[in-house]
Amino acid sequence: MDVKFAVIFLFQIVVGILGNFSLFCHYVSLDFRGYRSKSTDWLLKHLILTNSLVILSRGIPEIMAAFELRYFLTNFGCKVVFFAHRVSRCVSIGTTCFLSAFQAITISLWNSRWAVMRGKALKYIGSSNILCWILNIKLNIMIPGYISDKWNNRNTSETMDCRYCSSNLETKDTKLLNLFCLTNFPAF
Repeated sequence: MDVKFAVIFLFQIVVGILGNFSLFCHYVSLDFRGYRSKSTDWLLKHLILTNSLVILSRGIPEIMAAFELRYFLTNFGCKVVFFAHRVSRCVSIGTTCFLSAFQAITISLWNSRWAVMRGKALKYIGSSNILCWILNIKLNIMIPGYISDKWNNRNTSETMDCRYCSSNLETKDTKLLNLFCLTNFPAF
């Protein structure tokens, strides 16, 4: 049964990587040819990057687990993979929201209240994406503390099995620590 899932995951990852890579090559070739980029190109390039990170950080470990490769990630590897997946997934959702809002502002009527924001929206695309990365890194900074590899899993009653890593369930103390870190550490 796991081999069927592994083949499906492998097919999805290959299609996703090929799609993202072809879009990336398209935008790079346009840049080298000197074409003037559209206003949404920066958002689309950013979306290509975040989607590629989501595919690589989640898909490859899932395929390796489906092919029954045991203990292929170290403790540090589990922490990095889970953190990269959570941050890139959240940034991908945020970038998609930015793209939708930007397109809504762009296609709005000239006499609407959104017409005033057209010129301002272009100016804030880059800083909005950077802020999205910073906020999502800050929101997910505690994730590596909950994740460990299968070898470091000592207490099985308070852990959740994630196939190739394990996750410690949150206790009241860790929830308070997470709340303290989110509210007291500055974003910059």
